[in-house]
Amino acid sequence: MSDARTHRTVRPVPWPLRLFSSIWLGVCLLALLFLYSSLGSAGLLYFEDGALFNDQLRQWRGLEMTEFEWFHWWPFDLLIGLICLNIVVATLRRIPFKPINFGVWMIHLGILLLCVGSVIYFGTKVEGDSPVARRQIAVSVDGGAPVRMTAMPGNRMVAGPPERPYGIEVASIDPNWELLSGADEGKRAYSVTLTVQTPERMFLRQVIAGYPDYTEDLVRGAEGEQPFVRAKKSLGTAIVDDAIQIDLEYEPQRYLYLANNLRKSWALYVREQGETAWTQRPLTGVPLYNDYIVSREDVWMPEGGEPLTPDPLDVRVPPAEPGDPLAGTDLRITSYLRHAGLETRRLPGGDTLDPALTVRLGNDRGQSKTYELVAFDPARNAEEGGRLQFAWVNSVEERDALTRFRERSLTITVPGTDVEQTVPIRTTARSNPELEFTALEGTPYAYRVEAFQDQLEIRGRLFSLAMVEIRDGERSFLRWVFDDPTIARDHEVTADGSGHQHVLPLDEGIVMTYDPGHRAAPVLVVAGPEPETLGLQLTLPGQDPVYRPIQRGVREPIDQGISMVVERYTAFSRTQTRPAIVPSAQRDRDAREFFAMVKVEVPTGAGTTAAWVPFHHYPVESPNGTLRRFTYRPTSVELADGRTIELIFSRQRRPLPTPVVLEDFQVASHIGGFTGRTSSIRDWTSIVRFGDADGQWTDPMAVSVNQPAEHEGYWYFQAQWDPPMGARFEGDRPSAGLNYTVLGVGNRNGVVTQLLGCVIAVIGMIYAFYVKPILKRRRRRAVEAALAVGVTADGAAENTAESPEPLMPVGAEEAR
Repeated sequence: MSDARTHRTVRPVPWPLRLFSSIWLGVCLLALLFLYSSLGSAGLLYFEDGALFNDQLRQWRGLEMTEFEWFHWWPFDLLIGLICLNIVVATLRRIPFKPINFGVWMIHLGILLLCVGSVIYFGTKVEGDSPVARRQIAVSVDGGAPVRMTAMPGNRMVAGPPERPYGIEVASIDPNWELLSGADEGKRAYSVTLTVQTPERMFLRQVIAGYPDYTEDLVRGAEGEQPFVRAKKSLGTAIVDDAIQIDLEYEPQRYLYLANNLRKSWALYVREQGETAWTQRPLTGVPLYNDYIVSREDVWMPEGGEPLTPDPLDVRVPPAEPGDPLAGTDLRITSYLRHAGLETRRLPGGDTLDPALTVRLGNDRGQSKTYELVAFDPARNAEEGGRLQFAWVNSVEERDALTRFRERSLTITVPGTDVEQTVPIRTTARSNPELEFTALEGTPYAYRVEAFQDQLEIRGRLFSLAMVEIRDGERSFLRWVFDDPTIARDHEVTADGSGHQHVLPLDEGIVMTYDPGHRAAPVLVVAGPEPETLGLQLTLPGQDPVYRPIQRGVREPIDQGISMVVERYTAFSRTQTRPAIVPSAQRDRDAREFFAMVKVEVPTGAGTTAAWVPFHHYPVESPNGTLRRFTYRPTSVELADGRTIELIFSRQRRPLPTPVVLEDFQVASHIGGFTGRTSSIRDWTSIVRFGDADGQWTDPMAVSVNQPAEHEGYWYFQAQWDPPMGARFEGDRPSAGLNYTVLGVGNRNGVVTQLLGCVIAVIGMIYAFYVKPILKRRRRRAVEAALAVGVTADGAAENTAESPEPLMPVGAEEAR
């Protein structure tokens, strides 16, 4: 019997189509993607001493990739592209487009849309942060051009003409000042109190944001009153000096600073000294995680750690913006340190006598501590509160004088009178509040010593200070009397007697000098008069002073199981400032790039100068623009033409679509209020405004941690805040916080495409798991019904002249 079927010639499928329609290729690609993703996220896992450790492969030298960069590298993009190609080819060749397969088609389409959306999202992703101060202070004198500074406790500036300067300092800020009068009674506002020092007087001025009519001055109160009283109450006028105008203004932020944890976005900022604006030079090729140095002599190596192998960088930094003061000149970065701080240390050698000593004190229980002492440096020649000292002497007589006692004293002179006396200081008003004033006969002055403080470090120098309250008739003031009389300062007497708040013009009618006296240190290491001569002078309680020669490396007993060893000593030394590398085990992982720095080579016209430039979170323009908790330490380099160039190492900046200002900042706390810990806060909310095309500000918008706001294609969310903080150092002012916010800023291009892909894929899964089984059951029942009545699946009669052709099994046609 002849076969009536038509035989068709089957052409061979090209191997690329066979390859990319292979299910096994897809399995292999997914396995590679899993391996790649595991290495990028978890790193290499290994056991050591019974513990599990991981090593981030992407952070190794030669890679230096953030997680974002790792999942944006060409191997990852290639894998995703091959998987998408495999999905497309396999779907078109192996899965017929008919209702029973609609679920698989939708799943594959959703995956492809998700990949396309991710390419758009990550390919155009921008993310960073913008610091926004709550207000800036604008000061104008006699109608002149205003000068401005950020409203931050302790910030200060000078306004007005040189012949009549006004000194302005932010004395305090209350972010929740309650208004107590008028129609606004009960409302709260942002209040700034400023100290104003004019050539004639000193007064305080309170300025309230949004309420300029409530601006008023405070003047010194009379004897028995509060230190400062309202000028309106005391003088009958709210403003005592109309020549100075002070306003609180918005401080617009026009830039966002790119995040380094997304992709490396380093930048070097350059300007000429005296200018305010920075020009940006983006950096390409500067690492993030590992240290790179030219020579070990450039840094202080961590003690006990593995020595860092020199591995220099060669990153050229060309100009990138107009106005660059070094236009046409490339800078060069040769070193990078992830976690280091500049330290000045002493090295042996040189021609200058500058004795330096390293000693170790220990006890018979095995405890010990090492000290580094420098004889000629008052800040470093003593430790343990002065109980351990190091001194250089030029003679035996000078050495013997170190054991003599000299009492603290105050020398007082009243010009134009016979008063010139030196009086010992044996008690103070701080220890004896009932201490009476001592009158100076023949003068209107009387005094008493409030307190004293020896070896006080101020701006890198050591001073000894006595605080003396002086009365001149009905007037009282507090004088800070130093051992150097040229730097004496008079202060207003505050409620607590500290006098820290308000500086007064110096009363030249009385001159005082403080002598801190001398008390022999219990343990005194003496060098000299010969360079190699070392001795130990012991002046212990209840014992006669004892001097004996000592040698390096020899243990010297001191008292009751305590001993001392001189480990290093040099009479001639020199200082060097280098970055001190922090050992890896001691680094704070949350600090991220905060302690990073680079070494920059700058052509000066007479050669090349290299300088270490520390990282700045933001390239602010001046100390008065620095936000609390952030630094301002530009590095200066002198050029051969006499100019000085300043450098800052920071992050790249991009202009925001429109400026943003901070209207208000709100903190929602848990029950019990803010306790000083972040955990007590429920939410932070910044109330911001954006600039519009007409130069006005939009209506306020709330931005919080979990409720971002969108404006001009960028999403803004709460990233950091300004917490309350006490005084950080001597002379600093405490802060009630809430003076600025840090907004996270980013775009979300491609998110809609990603979400659409996910939705289609989920619908496809629902279809595949719930709809497809229903279709298959209906099909099976139809076949079973056709068999029962003797009819073929396509409806043709079963009884024909030829033998019946067997029916295909259920599902075979679909498989085919």
